Amino acid sequence: MDVGGVPVLVDDISRKYLCEATVDYLSSGEDRGFTIEGPNVPPTNPGPSRPGAPRSTRPPSNTAATGSSLSHDDRRALLREAFRQIFDPEIPMNIVDLGLVYGISCSKEGRVRVEMTMTSPGCPVASLLQDQVETAARAVPGVSEVEVSIVWEPAWSPEKMSDFAKRQFGYL
Repeated sequence: MDVGGVPVLVDDISRKYLCEATVDYLSSGEDRGFTIEGPNVPPTNPGPSRPGAPRSTRPPSNTAATGSSLSHDDRRALLREAFRQIFDPEIPMNIVDLGLVYGISCSKEGRVRVEMTMTSPGCPVASLLQDQVETAARAVPGVSEVEVSIVWEPAWSPEKMSDFAKRQFGYL
């Protein structure tokens, strides 16, 4: 792609997120970094946007009771599957197979806590991925609260990827 005279390399999988999107870079202030807005990008959540800042939200009350009959394991499986639909826009792979999701915990009351990481501490799309995980989790039946934290320990490495991802990238 050519964007304002600057060549931008975009893989076919990530292209769907960038169609009709605006990509900008904020160079000052606490929220410095890339922003991506468009019809295929989930809306960002107001609140702290620095990498590592937990975000907590509550969906409308009409969704909180939905899915109360799901078991803990079923809800975790639904969350993991929802996160498989989120692709790192810099790497053509979903965040679960990339090994970015370190942990998912859920309470009987529907409180969900997700610990995830990035491939590098300077990841320009950390806030975007954090927002997408939060949005995906809130869409799972029975989820009443979501907290997504970015952690740096243990550091991500290619060994954290699934066998599928390792094969895709030539590690197996």
